[in-house]
Amino acid sequence: MILSVLSSPALVSGLMVVRAKNPVHSVLFPILVFCDTSGLLILLGLDFSAMIFPVVHIGAIAVSFLFVVMMFNIQIAEIHEEVLRYLPVSGIIGLIFWWEMFFILDNETIPLLPTQRNTTSLGYTVYAGKVRSWTNLETLGNLLYTYYSVWFLVSSLILLVAMIGAIVLTMHRTTKVKRQDVFRRNALDFRRTIMRRPRASTKTVILERPRITAKNRTPRSHFSFCTGKSVGTHSRSVSSWAEFSELLPVVAPYVETAGSVPMPQRP
Repeated sequence: MILSVLSSPALVSGLMVVRAKNPVHSVLFPILVFCDTSGLLILLGLDFSAMIFPVVHIGAIAVSFLFVVMMFNIQIAEIHEEVLRYLPVSGIIGLIFWWEMFFILDNETIPLLPTQRNTTSLGYTVYAGKVRSWTNLETLGNLLYTYYSVWFLVSSLILLVAMIGAIVLTMHRTTKVKRQDVFRRNALDFRRTIMRRPRASTKTVILERPRITAKNRTPRSHFSFCTGKSVGTHSRSVSSWAEFSELLPVVAPYVETAGSVPMPQRP
């Protein structure tokens, strides 16, 4: 009963993968197939395979298919084509599939002859209780790392090549990127790579003559100062030549000129 409940949705979901018109729905239906298949594997006692199916197929393959479909932005109108075009080819493939399935099932069934019904006189030994029982994980590990170790290494190399190929295809090198030679930089002398700026121990003030324009009759003197940590400019307005003359002796000790700042001449 449980086998029929799990296998019927798997068959319907597998049919809807090819019947769905929306590509996103075609990717979502295999997820239902994988979930039903995991339930069937649990019924068969293959607990490790039932755990691997959702992790690998749903978590990696189905999600990657969904991302590819969403990135391609396939229009639904492009998929609405005539179904009858593909009916002959799909019918032939379906008949071949059903014929192979019935052929395999017919060869695997062994009829019980009337002479073999009495099995008490066969005299065989049941070795199931005498052989050590292994779990599914132990059986797979023993097979992979002993009999199929070479193929296991080959599959790992194939995955490595696929990873390197994806990195190479997505890597874009441009000529605008500034690159440095590490060995050349390390070989340079540090005394030639570090530039020192001289410090000003005292405050320096540069006083400019006030300028009077036709629009602005108020003279304005500009002070530029420089200390050990900052450089700035300060301006102060003076209303008359007399105030400018009074201001000059205050800043005279800090004035940096070729000589003394000459008194401005009255225009």
